[in-house]
Amino acid sequence: MALITSIIIPPRIESIDWRVIAELLSLMIVVQALKEYKVLEKIATISLSNLRSARSIGSVIVIGCLEKKGLQKIQW
Repeated sequence: MALITSIIIPPRIESIDWRVIAELLSLMIVVQALKEYKVLEKIATISLSNLRSARSIGSVIVIGCLEKKGLQKIQW
């Protein structure tokens, strides 16, 4: 789809949001550093070591996703 659009309307350098590109690059650098030092694996191991069943692991994942989206204010 992007290829077809670029044929019809040629891309312009002014259309690129360089701030977003810089933020994505910095995020990729941070994630790569965390991968190399295995920080994410250690956090996951510590977080999941106290959970004993698949249901509790699933609950933590769902609640974590809801909190990230700002949906923790939902009345359960």
